[in-house]
Amino acid sequence: MDFELIEKTEQPIFCIRTKCEVSVLIETIDRLSDKLMEHFNDNHLKPVGPLYTAYSNFEKKTFDLEVGYPTDKYYPGLGNVISDTIPGGTYLKTLFKGPYNKLRPVYQNMYTWIEENDMRAGDINYEIYYNSHREVSDDDLITEILLPVFSIK
Repeated sequence: MDFELIEKTEQPIFCIRTKCEVSVLIETIDRLSDKLMEHFNDNHLKPVGPLYTAYSNFEKKTFDLEVGYPTDKYYPGLGNVISDTIPGGTYLKTLFKGPYNKLRPVYQNMYTWIEENDMRAGDINYEIYYNSHREVSDDDLITEILLPVFSIK
């Protein structure tokens, strides 16, 4: 598996944040993604990139989940749709092809790489989905994983 350190600039987004359990993760992402697309359509806007999720406190039974799409600029949010940004900075990136339930070893390898390279990971994990389980078989899913990283030297 290949890992790459990249520099990202701040990215405006529309998102919905919630608490979630692993047992209903995919259904929750689908439901919130649909709500976001309704918001885009109602406001005659289009996302400028693919769906992403952000996770924090993932080791807990109920964790923080953010589901969103990148936008071309900052727009006012409405209701539970928030306009925010994904922070710029240094990220460790990898692409994974396969089912979502096979991502855990990828994360373990990424955290090992971070430790071996005298870095530490931030508190949020990002996944970008280049296709969907609604469109392709699980074996053909393509997910980009981004972990914010910081040097500890």
